[in-house]
Amino acid sequence: MPDPFSQAATAFSEQVSAAALFFSGNNKALRLEAPDIALEFTDKAYIGTDPEGVLYFNGINDFAMTDGSGKAIIHSYTITSKKVNGTAYAIIGFHQGSDSKHLDSEPYAKFVSKDPNGVVLAAGMNNYSATGKWAPLVIASAAAVVEKHSTNSKVTITAPAIRKTGHWDSKGVLDHKTFTVKGNLFFKDIKTIGNGLFANYNNDRIVFYASDWNSTDFTAFVRPFTSFDFLLKSC
Repeated sequence: MPDPFSQAATAFSEQVSAAALFFSGNNKALRLEAPDIALEFTDKAYIGTDPEGVLYFNGINDFAMTDGSGKAIIHSYTITSKKVNGTAYAIIGFHQGSDSKHLDSEPYAKFVSKDPNGVVLAAGMNNYSATGKWAPLVIASAAAVVEKHSTNSKVTITAPAIRKTGHWDSKGVLDHKTFTVKGNLFFKDIKTIGNGLFANYNNDRIVFYASDWNSTDFTAFVRPFTSFDFLLKSC
């Protein structure tokens, strides 16, 4: 049986690298980034690169964001987990329209990735369908260092290239821990980085929000070159 990459390459004329995030918190959500065509698809999730794969499509115009009146266009999607010759794949089909009847039509675009960690199944999103929007992908980045000394409860993030430093108090969470982790700081607007008053983290990111930990948008986030596993083990 042909693998999903080969099948999609035959069905569509264009392809670009992309990365997806399957979010299984209080509300399931999806985010997909396609930097080569400067687009992102969002459904209440806003960062992440797990897993990385390929976005297949026929024409850039299919990723319409607004109609003739300027109203936002809603798109449908379906997520499936598929195993071929012992390899697990994550597949997302994108459809025009916002109601379920459009899911019966052929997708205008498809994201395919290998899923060795079973992210789709772990998130409970196999055969999951919902809606979202395409938007311009506008984001910049700079090298950064996240560090903490064992004698101090303050965690510091430094990005020398953009002359920015931030910190938060980890008292009661990371007591007596010491670490230095290098990575990249991503942000949409350098002027609003300092508005991030709430820090939320996973093993592959630290996210900063302006309003609360469950905000629908971020001011900045740090992605490590290795991992933030030690943060989770300390909680």
